[in-house]
Amino acid sequence: MLPLTGERTGSRTAARRRTTVFRAAVATSLVLAAGTGVAAATGFLELHTGVFGEPGMTENDTSELLRAASPEVPDLLRSYVAELPLAPGFDAEPLIDRFMAGDHGLVQADGLRGQTFFWSVCSWELSWLDAHAAGDAEAQDRATVQLARFPDEPVLGDIDGAGVTESLRQIAAAAQAGDPRPIQRDTDVNCDLDIAR
Repeated sequence: MLPLTGERTGSRTAARRRTTVFRAAVATSLVLAAGTGVAAATGFLELHTGVFGEPGMTENDTSELLRAASPEVPDLLRSYVAELPLAPGFDAEPLIDRFMAGDHGLVQADGLRGQTFFWSVCSWELSWLDAHAAGDAEAQDRATVQLARFPDEPVLGDIDGAGVTESLRQIAAAAQAGDPRPIQRDTDVNCDLDIAR
């Protein structure tokens, strides 16, 4: 999520830096491990490793390391999406499919939960922008209510090193004020162009 202060042209570099820091915070929960593909090819790959991140580490959090190639991962991602659904009309399945096609060895549970959280945030931001452009006040109000809830989501506790909560508060304030510019800037930088409807 972008910091929403300063002029658009002047804050673009700072915004990209902050986004890079944020993405690094989530990426620290995604840890590659060699040899996982071989294990997957030989049979069923158990999801749980029983290995947890060490407290105070900068490269991980304390959640469990999970085997990303496990056939159990899509259902886990779906359960996270069910906790924080995407906006109406958006479909998580293509995002899950693309995640599963990636080259992940081990991922941390909080990293997976954070990934689905940001899918949800992007879907509601895009929904708000669509409703605003269409003049659909009811849909815009629904999206505004959801955007106001995101800064208080517990999942942010482990990934807030880049000021994500404050950025989400600024997005919510912009939605409440009916100002599409900060929301558009955020979706331009942080939202996957392939998020599906």
